Amino acid sequence: MKLKLRPAVFKDWKTLLEWRNDPSSRENSFKQERIDEQSHKAWLSSSLSNPDRTLLIMEDSKGLPLGTIRCDTIASKEKVLSWTINPSYRKKGLGKSMLELFLKKKKRKLYG
Repeated sequence: MKLKLRPAVFKDWKTLLEWRNDPSSRENSFKQERIDEQSHKAWLSSSLSNPDRTLLIMEDSKGLPLGTIRCDTIASKEKVLSWTINPSYRKKGLGKSMLELFLKKKKRKLYG
């Protein structure tokens, strides 16, 4: 399966909110409460304009969104990664594929 990463855009809000509010996603998040539409849209708008945040969507060759990965810079050399896979496509190794695609795009080394 041919996969690619593209920058998230505001029109991705509904997909990202559905994934974020999925019970398994919430269970594995720092903040486990459901997120309402208004709060999510405000977060996404802020995220897209934040120079210290990279938010990408992984798609297949037909443009089907399969997951998202976020990279936050919290200090000059520290990065925090967060990702989720479309609930319908979990347990297929796509998280590993997405992380590999992300690491190939980075020009600098990342340390975990």
